[in-house]
Amino acid sequence: MNIKKTSIGFKFLSEIPLVLITGAGSQYIRSHDYIWDGRKRKDSHCILQYTLNGEGEIEISNKVYSLKKGDAFIVDIPGNHCYRLPPTSKEWDIIYLEFSKEALPLFKKLYGMKGNIIHLDIDGNLAKLIVNIYEKAVNNEFTDIY
Repeated sequence: MNIKKTSIGFKFLSEIPLVLITGAGSQYIRSHDYIWDGRKRKDSHCILQYTLNGEGEIEISNKVYSLKKGDAFIVDIPGNHCYRLPPTSKEWDIIYLEFSKEALPLFKKLYGMKGNIIHLDIDGNLAKLIVNIYEKAVNNEFTDIY
């Protein structure tokens, strides 16, 4: 899959509490300095991160989970988690969407049933939707996401 690697953030002027996409990004990670510790982050949002290729890991409440192709995680930030490129992996190709905190109840309902880690078939509808939203964000084409 050929996806442009970049990150995009969105700013909204409205103070109305809506479920909003606040950012999107895709990265090809090869440095073991790649560590995002949710316990130390000051920003406030939810993130859905999907593994396109390679292997990463996430530690949630002191339990470590391996993330392979097709695995996704959903976490709130700040939160009791840390995701990174583990010493056993040479690369991790990811795509992510950031959402406002108002999405948290929806995500909690989703991962309350399945846990924080879910597997999505790359040809499945949700994986395709994640990629589609990201590509629309990169190309500033938010007129037709679905």
